[in-house]
Amino acid sequence: MSFRNREEARKFYSIYAEEVGFGLCYGNNKPYSYIIHCNNEGNNTYFKKKEELRVRDNTSKKTHCMSKMKLKRIYDENKEEIAVVIEYVDLMHNHPCFKKKQETINLSEHKEKDPVFLEFVDDLQAADVPHHSIQNIVRDMHGGGEHVPITKRDLENRQLM
Repeated sequence: MSFRNREEARKFYSIYAEEVGFGLCYGNNKPYSYIIHCNNEGNNTYFKKKEELRVRDNTSKKTHCMSKMKLKRIYDENKEEIAVVIEYVDLMHNHPCFKKKQETINLSEHKEKDPVFLEFVDDLQAADVPHHSIQNIVRDMHGGGEHVPITKRDLENRQLM
């Protein structure tokens, strides 16, 4: 399968990841390849003395998942990227994926980042509209809280910017 550019490939794999229920990380960005992998790739590390005395287990849930899509870049004679081809895909995960759409919508790569919507929210915040009122306006615009493209926490964080 081929794409016109890396952004098209990222969108394609992001849609797949959202349907299956896992987050994405973007790996190497070499001149000849590009890797998009599961965000559970890697090992869990914790750098404190006496780790065995820990009470809370709040480190990231890295499971050394090998699910990824490796893309190969195709260049023309002027060394300009003209296409991106899938070179390798591994779709097997070694961890449970999210089952509900509401769980995956909280992952940063699956959030809709419509610039017009975000500008509207920024304008409301600049006009000192209370946060709960902004949440109500956004919820009414999208026909219910489950259809809002960003979370309440994202709205609060935008206000802090």
